[in-house]
Amino acid sequence: SVDEYWHVPHFEKMLYDNPQLALTYLDAFRITLAAQRSSSSNPSSAAADDAGLGLLSPAGAAVEAPAGPGDRGSSSSSNWGLRVGDERLSDPRVYATVVRGVLDYLRRDMTHPEGGLYSAEDADSLDPAVGRKLEGAFYVWAAAEIQEVLGADSAGIFNEVYGVKPQGNCTLSPRSDPHGEFKGKNVLMQFKPLDAAASVKLAGLPLQRVVEMMGQARQHLHERRATRPRPALDDKIVTAWNGQGISAFAQAARVLAAEQPPAAACFPVEGCPPSTYLAAAIRVAEFLQQHVWDEGTKRLKRAYCKAPSAVEGFADDYALLIAGLLDLYEAGGGLHWLTWAVQLQDTLDTLFWDSNSGGFFQSSGTDPSIKLRMKEDYDGAEPAASSIAAGNLIRLAALLPHGGEASNAQ
Repeated sequence: SVDEYWHVPHFEKMLYDNPQLALTYLDAFRITLAAQRSSSSNPSSAAADDAGLGLLSPAGAAVEAPAGPGDRGSSSSSNWGLRVGDERLSDPRVYATVVRGVLDYLRRDMTHPEGGLYSAEDADSLDPAVGRKLEGAFYVWAAAEIQEVLGADSAGIFNEVYGVKPQGNCTLSPRSDPHGEFKGKNVLMQFKPLDAAASVKLAGLPLQRVVEMMGQARQHLHERRATRPRPALDDKIVTAWNGQGISAFAQAARVLAAEQPPAAACFPVEGCPPSTYLAAAIRVAEFLQQHVWDEGTKRLKRAYCKAPSAVEGFADDYALLIAGLLDLYEAGGGLHWLTWAVQLQDTLDTLFWDSNSGGFFQSSGTDPSIKLRMKEDYDGAEPAASSIAAGNLIRLAALLPHGGEASNAQ
């Protein structure tokens, strides 16, 4: 986000962000599901079971945002945000919806025909109205276009829930649109729970029907948006980031099996069975094994783009792929993936392990142009190789009958 309201995003979509987001929301799903089950004997829990039905995302539990610059003084960022005690945030389905939305996007828009995951979609795209590329042009909406696509009745509810305004809604903060690029445009975010929207109450519709209407509305807008010039696609397939994708798909396949009732299709959620995510994880793993793994040398390449890269894999490529394969094995993908994970760990230990100080160097030391071998010692936008490898080694030590995994992890 570029503003303190988490409203206007930087519109670039990076692969490594999406699996991490999905895994975080899977944790939230597990936590809230466990809490819900532990309170199931409480007579008041029945009402709480449907608490989150009006939320399309956790952001919908925010108090209503200020309407524009003139209201900032009375509604600052410190009192506009998620209310942690809101019972709607205890509904596991809120988090499962986000997980599914992210993973269905990856399957729909970011997957190579053979299964690998692309790296990124640009922030900029051509705006035909001005004849040049603009940031967010593919994603922002004029209120009139929304009404044209949805019709007056559906648009009335949609606009209230998503904060759509004729003058545009990128006015919450000076940071939201510092260069005036989004005048008259709207960035869609759920500003109200469905059951708090006046237009929903006025229509007198059952809440479940309104949920379905909003899914249909998003589907129609997605179809209209597909007619716009799309942002450029970075079609590199990076080994480390695909390892993260395997983890997200595999863990979702295992964890979302606990959804009750099973998710129904409500765009962007496709309502697929959890086994679909397991199949996606297997396809990514098969792609990497076929295209970036050299069975003879037992080494990985960093990436694939029409052909394997000349660049050898780095420590994070090994560590994140091993983590993904362990998740895939634990999700029921098959013993084959554990066997490959062990081979990869052997190579990681051989090429990258610092026998003096512990941890893993980022590069293997075989490239003479690299004069100083570095070790990441903190997790940034992506986790450090040694952080992931420590977890992998602990898991391998529990799975394998012998070896030095536990001591290396320590």
